[in-house]
Amino acid sequence: MATINELEQAIKPVVVRRRHIPLSLLGWRIAGYLTLIVAVLIIGLPVYWTVMASFKETREIYSLPVTWWPAKPTFNNFSAAWEAAPFGRYYLNSFITTFFGAGIEVILALFSAYALAYLRFPRKDLVFLLLLAALMVPTEITIVPNYLTIARLGWINTYQGIIIPGAAIAYGTFLLR
Repeated sequence: MATINELEQAIKPVVVRRRHIPLSLLGWRIAGYLTLIVAVLIIGLPVYWTVMASFKETREIYSLPVTWWPAKPTFNNFSAAWEAAPFGRYYLNSFITTFFGAGIEVILALFSAYALAYLRFPRKDLVFLLLLAALMVPTEITIVPNYLTIARLGWINTYQGIIIPGAAIAYGTFLLR
């Protein structure tokens, strides 16, 4: 059985001493934080300006001196933008191409990765090596040949012209193998 002194020692709070940071490291730490603050301002100010400008009237956006907060916040810009372009159709197009493109890509990757991982066939290592070689080709090199192929098939401005070329990529097979 524990004595009262042992119990007091057990529940006594542990004092954590702060590490002493040498002045040379403190200077580097301050310089690092200042660099981060400058980077956040460089990235954050344009984002802030864009968000605030969306609530301003057009004449207030172009007025001088610059105002960082809208004088009379308005939501009219959002309805005007929604009416200026068919955003509903854009969202539907994005959903269709993403859903079907990702679905076809996953199915093709599953089948090919399963074959490379579990089936025995001649030159399996060569097929995998060709798959790795395909991953090493930069996408920029394939843009023009892909466009020419899509144009010859008559798939310009169609769903299959967007979905099919992106569905047969080697990256999913590499990840799933």
